[in-house]
Amino acid sequence: MRPLRHIVAALSVTFKRLRTQPGITLASICGLTVAVILMELVPLYADAVNFRILEEQLAHLDENQRPPWSYIYTYVGNWHGNIEWEATQPVREYLHDEASRTLGLPQELMVQHVETVTYRLFPTDQTNYSGDDDLGYANLATTSDIEAHIELVEGALPRVAQNANEPIEVLITQSFAAERGWHVGEQYLMLNLGRAAEAPNFIVQIAGIWRPQDANDPFWFYGPTVFDDLFLVPETTFADVIAPVLQEEVNFALWYLVMDGSHVGTDQIDGLVAGAAQVEQKIDVLLPEASAFIAPTNNLHFYQQAVAELTLLLFSINVPTIWMALAFIGLVAGLAVSQQRNEIAVIRSRGGTPMQVIGMAIVEGVLLGLIALVLGTLAALWLTQLLGQARSFLDFSGETAVRMNLTRQAINAGVLAIALALIARVIPTIIASRHTIIT
Repeated sequence: MRPLRHIVAALSVTFKRLRTQPGITLASICGLTVAVILMELVPLYADAVNFRILEEQLAHLDENQRPPWSYIYTYVGNWHGNIEWEATQPVREYLHDEASRTLGLPQELMVQHVETVTYRLFPTDQTNYSGDDDLGYANLATTSDIEAHIELVEGALPRVAQNANEPIEVLITQSFAAERGWHVGEQYLMLNLGRAAEAPNFIVQIAGIWRPQDANDPFWFYGPTVFDDLFLVPETTFADVIAPVLQEEVNFALWYLVMDGSHVGTDQIDGLVAGAAQVEQKIDVLLPEASAFIAPTNNLHFYQQAVAELTLLLFSINVPTIWMALAFIGLVAGLAVSQQRNEIAVIRSRGGTPMQVIGMAIVEGVLLGLIALVLGTLAALWLTQLLGQARSFLDFSGETAVRMNLTRQAINAGVLAIALALIARVIPTIIASRHTIIT
């Protein structure tokens, strides 16, 4: 209980001392706040500007305009051989359940897309398939959760087929239907292109014609146009009807992740790169030859280096201002201790130890520092946003905003400012604590 009473007594005395010197207290808080702002503004602004550049680069590198923090993993059967549907499911489960933790980013979207090999298309009443009078080529495919991102122009969503001998209901795109002149209800033969003799053909029936609700939706991993030669079926139809009658039915598989990278900082870069490598290694174990096709990690080290360089440059420009702020803090601290010399001498003459006097100065500095740290951090975040909207001198009408992300570097810079101010306050207190009324 005695240490607790000492702490309470020190806090009580500190508050009383601060109240008896409102001018110096306010000046100290203002000086500390300015120092925190100057120290935190540089890393905050450097991080915000370079993060915006990073996202723009990630977007420009992708001609399909996918979200910046997108990951695509693929398996290409034409290169490595076709596989069974069941072989794709461990990858899907891993990416859905565990990849977010490994990558170190929250998951916003996960899509699986699977296609069969290509089939030739013929009318159902045709008996001669040796000529060039086919209707074109198409693949059977299924895409998870696509129903929520399309609108039907005609028809309805396909029903789940009961077996492969009956017509399989499919969806086709509006542009594909217009190009071929096809309509809902029509049936076509999908010929197996002379692969294994026992490989079955399929009769498909057009159940619906669709178009995307929003062609720019992040859902579209390759853009809606890649679906123009695909017959979309429900996943249950693909897994329970098509897969059992085919051998190695999957010719192409894709897994598409959209992650939330809005709070990425320079201190996370190494972890993100390592996480992406770990995910790719795990996928290769689950499905050999599956690999990353799109990943944002290639540009992350550039972002890390650019932030460090810009931070150093801005700090070098800002050094005189920071030193002026710290000099002001030291001056105010010296004035405060000068006014407290008589009080310190009385405390020492009444049995107070130098450590008690220094302890009260430390408590006082910490309290003022915490107040200034909160105020300075809020102001630095606001100024970062304001500077990000600058178009020219004193013109802050820009519409493009930068993110306000309190990075570890900014917090460390603010704490450093408080620590320097605390040292400036404690040193004269140590000198003053050596004297009593007599000395």
